[in-house]
Amino acid sequence: MEILKKISILFSIFIIFSSCTKDDVEENVEIASKTYQLQSANGYSVSGTARFINNSNGTISVELNLTGTPSNAMLPAYIHSNTAAETGPISISLVTASGETGESFTTFNTKDDGTQISYQQLLNMDGYLTVRVDSNNSQIVAYVDIGQNELTQNTTSYTLQEVDLDGVLGNITFTERINGEALAVFNLSNLPSGGSHPAYIYSGDLANAPGSLIYAFNNVDGTTGKSFSNIAEDENGNPLLYQDLLTIDAYVDVVLSETTTNYHLAQGNIGSN
Repeated sequence: MEILKKISILFSIFIIFSSCTKDDVEENVEIASKTYQLQSANGYSVSGTARFINNSNGTISVELNLTGTPSNAMLPAYIHSNTAAETGPISISLVTASGETGESFTTFNTKDDGTQISYQQLLNMDGYLTVRVDSNNSQIVAYVDIGQNELTQNTTSYTLQEVDLDGVLGNITFTERINGEALAVFNLSNLPSGGSHPAYIYSGDLANAPGSLIYAFNNVDGTTGKSFSNIAEDENGNPLLYQDLLTIDAYVDVVLSETTTNYHLAQGNIGSN
């Protein structure tokens, strides 16, 4: 009889424990997600996706699926502050991606400095994500602007013509971010290889040049013909957004160097001109 009583008590405890486990322990499930497309950089062929996941327990997961990764490589990944064009400090360190699988999965609810971050805050972040070639090399192999810096489908291009150096040609493209700012990208060919060439927006029409300085871009790389700049305000600190660039009375000027600004490599009217 005593043995039966003990068995009955143990069975009751098991039932209560099982019931508590089933009802009280909340399963962590995916509530929502957003996927960003990474683009390759610095001549590498690495691309893929970064999926941000909102978990029911209040954490965030970032899932990387990369293609074109060297099979024997380990590729660190980070979320930074600012835009990729401006560059900025690391805010969140992600789990290193395997070159063999191209995969990485990180779950967190704080930044590297211990500050709490929610899924919605991450989607509103002034940030960008990078994948690096290895732990000993800071060179970026793939990246994407995230949060408020995400690029929209709104884009406009202007042709730039040769001036003092024969054969220089290309364009500048402005793309709107969801926060209204603009990414400016130069694509020029036949520049002096190895050079670094300043570029500016000046007021007025080219026919009446020179105008007043409105904005200074990041220098154009003479070897690649590329330059990436984020435009949010002019040189006086006044707002200068994507929609402003569509109607601005101005022109773009690419020059040989900081000390040879009277040697013009490429120019073109923009906005209302």
